[in-house]
Amino acid sequence: MLVLGISGATCSGKTTICNILRRIFVNSRVFNQDDYYWPEDSKNHIRDENSIINWEVMSSFNMNSMYTDIHNEIKKYADNQKKSVTSRGKLWKPEDVFVNTDSYDTKLDPADFEHVRLIIVEGILVLNDTRISDLCDKRYFLELDYETCWHRRQSRTYDPEDQEGYFKKYAWPYYLANLKEFEGTGRQATFLNGAHSIQTNLCSILNGIS
Repeated sequence: MLVLGISGATCSGKTTICNILRRIFVNSRVFNQDDYYWPEDSKNHIRDENSIINWEVMSSFNMNSMYTDIHNEIKKYADNQKKSVTSRGKLWKPEDVFVNTDSYDTKLDPADFEHVRLIIVEGILVLNDTRISDLCDKRYFLELDYETCWHRRQSRTYDPEDQEGYFKKYAWPYYLANLKEFEGTGRQATFLNGAHSIQTNLCSILNGIS
């Protein structure tokens, strides 16, 4: 069993990478932090003078529930101590993994990875919770520059939808603050450039766990 923690900026490719990993590793379980947001009417949320919720802070999530769910999943497979995927003898490259450079479809046979049980923990703040971070065998953080992040954010649809000015007031400055906070925890992570292709970053993770 191998536990991966994948965090980073909004729109950096975290969820897409996790979805591809889940297709490759059929014996995997993904814990997405977005599934642990408190309901919109929860008193746990921090609101500004216009009642706009700041979704970028830890108090927006039920982190105790998330930690418990991950911990219980790990306990189910405590006897499976395998901490790596396989030894290939060479690095994975996008052309080895994907049908073509423009596709997220892989040409790997999931049957070759059935022996691997993978637990994937994903979200903007999962590594900032030291309890969850310490459960991870490998940690990955996807960084992103302002312009790329803003460009991608404008093409996304959110529920609830972004309020005017939300990115500049909350999403971007809290990404920077959360990154600084994570670095202050002293936990080691592999930092990836979220502006690079999904295929490139997916291969970096595959190489890190092989």
